[in-house]
Amino acid sequence: MILIGGWFLAQNLGVLLPDIWNLWPGFIVLGGVSSLTKYFSQGRVNGAHLFNATLAILLGVFFFMFTLGVWQWEMMTQFWPLLLIIVGAAFFVQWLVEIRVTRRLILALVVGGIGVFFLPSTLGWLAPELASQIQRLWPIALIVAGIVVLFGGVLKQNQSL
Repeated sequence: MILIGGWFLAQNLGVLLPDIWNLWPGFIVLGGVSSLTKYFSQGRVNGAHLFNATLAILLGVFFFMFTLGVWQWEMMTQFWPLLLIIVGAAFFVQWLVEIRVTRRLILALVVGGIGVFFLPSTLGWLAPELASQIQRLWPIALIVAGIVVLFGGVLKQNQSL
């Protein structure tokens, strides 16, 4: 209430601020900061808090780019691979603190890799012919990821025998 009241007071006094309705991604960022606080206050034992913090903070920043007018909402068709990169980054950060859980690294590489794979195409950095080929053949990335996960599970099972 203090922050909202201060916001409206500043606007009434003529301070140029963005429209309060454009600040909704701040709630996502605050959720991330809350998860980050839990992670550190609970002895750095729950990597899920770090995953949630990374995901929420990066998603909040991503959506702020749209709500504050840096990017236009129509540009979401260009920037959607960043959402996959953000999820991959969150898995990677979680893996850094739970380094023995290799599936987190695999998820980070697969999800983030798909985002990295598509981003140059959606931003128009590739020749149209190459972009067309990527759009047609992208399922190969899923097949390769599935093979990596399958063989990773088989190798792990053989090591435990």
